[in-house]
Amino acid sequence: MVWVIPIILLSLLNIVITFLPSGPVEWVLSEFEWHSTLDKESIKVFYSGKVKKAVKKLEQITLLTKQHL
Repeated sequence: MVWVIPIILLSLLNIVITFLPSGPVEWVLSEFEWHSTLDKESIKVFYSGKVKKAVKKLEQITLLTKQHL
């Protein structure tokens, strides 16, 4: 009879972990990110001493993000 309580508790824990809402899961995953996400409004991209325009800047950000994944 004593072994029934741990089995019930472990089963409940398994159910809770299995059906976690996406909010807490995203929070846990964000705590272990290797690099932060680049924000297109807060950065400037320079190439040969010149600031790149919005379209080229987005392309560079996309390439850099894909290289680090």
